[in-house]
Amino acid sequence: MFGMLISAEFIMSVSMITIIALALFQWQNGKLSLRIQLKNNFKNFKQQKIWWLVMIPFLLVLLTMPYSTEDSTYLLERLRIKLPFIVLPFAFFSIPTFTKKQYYFIHVAFLVMATIASLSVFSNYLINYEFIQEQLGKGQHMPTPTNHIRFSLMIAYSIIIGFYLFYKKYTIKYAWTKWIFLACGLFLFVFLHILSVRSGLAVFYITAFVLLLRYIWVTK
Repeated sequence: MFGMLISAEFIMSVSMITIIALALFQWQNGKLSLRIQLKNNFKNFKQQKIWWLVMIPFLLVLLTMPYSTEDSTYLLERLRIKLPFIVLPFAFFSIPTFTKKQYYFIHVAFLVMATIASLSVFSNYLINYEFIQEQLGKGQHMPTPTNHIRFSLMIAYSIIIGFYLFYKKYTIKYAWTKWIFLACGLFLFVFLHILSVRSGLAVFYITAFVLLLRYIWVTK
């Protein structure tokens, strides 16, 4: 998560390799299991078709092979970049299911890191206000620690996390921590509009609309 927010390719690569290793090697009865675990995981994975959807980005590039014979180098590069869409679904499926406590902890950690990253970007915006405004007027984007589109998508997701944790009344040791999550969500909501990246705004409002419809349906 940290690597995603600061565009640290080394950290993300090591993380992906580690996740894959967790899927292949697991302890059973005091012994390290590889072949049996891999066989069982793959057998069960084939029955979970919902995970196949994640593979679509790789398959779309693969389908262009008959039309890419003149530039095979570029094709292989695209396939290499999309390779995680093939490997990671199987790896995530194979690792042990998160407990509810772990699930919440992961989201709290991401919310905190996204808030800190956004505070850094916002501070830089205030310090260099005139220059950045001039750049924005020329169609440029606000400086972000990673690609501005991907950054806005992660901020949009973090807003939902903040509101979700508050809605669930989730706390860490003290009851007032839920208000911290709400404050983070509200700050990120304002920041997303200052960032003004259409992709992030679209994802947030579409998600909010779907969640609102679900809330109306569930509560009648």
